[in-house]
Amino acid sequence: MLKYTRPFLLALTLGTPCLAQELLLGTSVGTIARTHPVTGQTTSTLSCSSPVAAMTLDGADLLVGDSSGNVFRHDLDLEVETWLFSVPAACGGLSVHQGELFVSDTAGSVLRVNLQTGRVMETMILPFGMDGGPLVIHQNKIFVGSLMGFVVMKDLNNTLDFQFWGTCAGPVSSMTDGGTHLIMGSPSGTLTLVDFATQAANFHWGASGDTSGLAVHQGDIMTADSDGRLQRVDFSSARIHQQHFSGMSVSTALMTSSSEPGFTYCYGIACPCGNDDPSAGCSNSLGVGGILRATGSGSVSADDMVLFVTNVPSNRFGLLCMANDPSSGGIMGDGRLCSAGAGGFRRFPTQASGSLGFFGQAGIVDFTQQNFGAGGQIFSGSTWTFQMWYRDDKGTCGTGFNLSNGYVVTFKP
Repeated sequence: MLKYTRPFLLALTLGTPCLAQELLLGTSVGTIARTHPVTGQTTSTLSCSSPVAAMTLDGADLLVGDSSGNVFRHDLDLEVETWLFSVPAACGGLSVHQGELFVSDTAGSVLRVNLQTGRVMETMILPFGMDGGPLVIHQNKIFVGSLMGFVVMKDLNNTLDFQFWGTCAGPVSSMTDGGTHLIMGSPSGTLTLVDFATQAANFHWGASGDTSGLAVHQGDIMTADSDGRLQRVDFSSARIHQQHFSGMSVSTALMTSSSEPGFTYCYGIACPCGNDDPSAGCSNSLGVGGILRATGSGSVSADDMVLFVTNVPSNRFGLLCMANDPSSGGIMGDGRLCSAGAGGFRRFPTQASGSLGFFGQAGIVDFTQQNFGAGGQIFSGSTWTFQMWYRDDKGTCGTGFNLSNGYVVTFKP
C-alpha cells in the first residue's frame, strides 16, 4: 500500500531572477554570437582568433576548438579569449567530463587532456579509419560521429576500445544530447534520433538546411545552418515551431546551462478538438494549457527538485504521474499522453489545485524510494518523465479531464 504524503504547496514570488539560457552560435568567420533561443536575437558577439569548429562549457567558461587544432578559453562575463593548447589536427568535437577535456580531431583520434596543464593524458584511436567529428559524453560514455555516416562509442568505465554504435541518415555534421536520445544532423537536413538505451533510430525527418549546429532547449531541437537559418523543431512531432535568419554562417551551436533540472516536451499540438497550445499542454477550460516545469538541481542526494503546474482550473483534483520513457503523444482525454514505458505509470498522491489553480510536488526521490518498488525508484543516472493529469469538467472537448505537457529529467548523484 502506498504511503500518503501531504501534497506540497509552493509559494511563488514574482520577479525572482532565474538563470537565462543562451544559444551560442560559432561561425566559419571566427565569431560566436550570443543568441536568445526563442527570439533568435543576437545580444552580443565574441571575436575568435580563427574559424570555430567546436564548443563546450567548463563551468561558466566557454571552451572553443578551431579548424587548426587550437583550443581557447572564453570568459563569458568579461568576453576575453585565452589560448590553452593545440592538438595535431582540426577539432571535431569538445566535451568536459569529470574535470578533463575530451577532444576529437579530424586525424581520427580522441585526446583526453588535463585542463590545468594542457597535457595530453591519453590518445584514443578511432576505428575504421574514421575522422573525429562531433563528440557527446552521456552517462560516462563517449559518442563520436563521422562524415562516414556512423557513430562509435567507448564506455569510460572499462578499457575496451571504441565500438560501432549506430548510423545516421547521412554524414554526421552535428550532434547533441537530447536526454533520452542522441540527436544527429546531416548536411542533407535530416535529423536522426537514436535511443541511448536501445540504440533504435526512432525518428527521421527533413529539416530546411544543413544542420551544421544542434542544441536542445526546453524539449525542442534547435537547428542552425551555414546559411544562417535557425529553427525550433518539436522533439515528438517534428513540427517546426519557429524560424529565424541570423545572417551568419553557423559552423556549430551550443546551449548554455539551464537553471532547470530537466526539460519540457510534448506540447499541445494536434490536440483532440482543436484545443492547441504549442507552449504547454492542450488548452483547458481557461483557454490555455497546463504548464509543467521544475526547479532544483535534479540531484538524488539533495532531493531538491520541485515539479509544479500552473494554468489549470482552480479547485480541481490532479495526479502527478511518472514513467520511464516519453510516449508518442497519443490522444488521452482533452490532451496528449506524454509518459509511458515498461511498468506503466507511477502515481504520486492526489492533489487539489486550490484557488490559484496550481499543483506542486517536492520530495520526489524520497517518495519513490519509500513507496515504489525497485523498478520505480529514482537513482543517479536514471531518466524519468513526468506529466500531470487533472480534472476539467468544463473542458473544450468534454471528456472531463486534461493533461499537462511532459517533463523529462536525467538524475545526478
